[in-house]
Amino acid sequence: MNNSFDISREIMQQIRLCDCSYVKSGVDLFIQYLKNAKKADDLNFQFIIPLCDEDPSLIIGKIYHYTSADALFGILKSGDGKKTFTIRLSRVDYMNDIYDGKDVFDFIFYECVNSGQVNLSDSFKQYVIALVESLQKGQFFDESSRQVSYISSLSIDGDSLPMWRNYTTNGGGYNISLDTSSLWDCCTKHSTMALIPVVYEYDLMVSILHAMLSAFSFIWERDKENATKLKMILFRYMMSAKLSFKHPSFSHEQEIRLLKIEPRKVGNNQSEKYTIANGIMRPYIEAEIPKSIFSGVTIGPLLEADAAKRTVEDVISAYGGWGGSCKVDISVAPIRF
Repeated sequence: MNNSFDISREIMQQIRLCDCSYVKSGVDLFIQYLKNAKKADDLNFQFIIPLCDEDPSLIIGKIYHYTSADALFGILKSGDGKKTFTIRLSRVDYMNDIYDGKDVFDFIFYECVNSGQVNLSDSFKQYVIALVESLQKGQFFDESSRQVSYISSLSIDGDSLPMWRNYTTNGGGYNISLDTSSLWDCCTKHSTMALIPVVYEYDLMVSILHAMLSAFSFIWERDKENATKLKMILFRYMMSAKLSFKHPSFSHEQEIRLLKIEPRKVGNNQSEKYTIANGIMRPYIEAEIPKSIFSGVTIGPLLEADAAKRTVEDVISAYGGWGGSCKVDISVAPIRF
């Protein structure tokens, strides 16, 4: 393995086996990786990716971003004269669902920590509980963890009736398809970006946390000299888990989240912008995604299909094209009026 990304994936693949193998191989690689990093910020963000068995790099084909007509127009217009489209990622503490990731994760976490089924050292247990409590309050635990997370929601279901219903205000729903492998490659080139599959099954959530907490507790006691770097990785795992776990009633979304982490800035954060949603000013950032990753647009079932298709094609042409072949499809989902 010649680069940090390969090493980090191997480490986490060993750890998530949830048996003794991580003690012999994964932990040794992990500690070596910590020692090689000159500072905490050098640690590759891709450590968080193999949290569950559904590895985004193995998903074949497309993933989809459901959006409104206004948002689709903004994305297409952003490509004028550029090789990229601009997409928005919302700050996680201002999500549409204010309980997103909170209740489910907190319940599962405390069940794992307090059940006695996971062997945790006392010092590690105290630290990780304090870390979770700080995340619950929207605080940052220490200077090494002063990060802000932003996400954009994607789905592996390209023609989902429940998803269309969520995005058909005034009948204006669309989705944009993205090539999964290309988006994955884009994320691996940026250490602050990742694709995170959402987990809806309680048993899988518990298994993930059992493996993660056991491994980190072992490393915590074995490699105290790299405590600052380990705290950074631990913070990123805990934040990733909070964003990965959702109530089973949302399983129809089949969601994968595009996550970006940026340093927290005191005062005026010029990278943040604001939009009005449900009467609340919500912060977001913009990310430039290569046009080559975008593969098409699907017209929602409530729209007049032929007119909507012509308009989308006209807008794509007017603002610099797609960057490749663009297929405009029409939803075949049955809908009741």
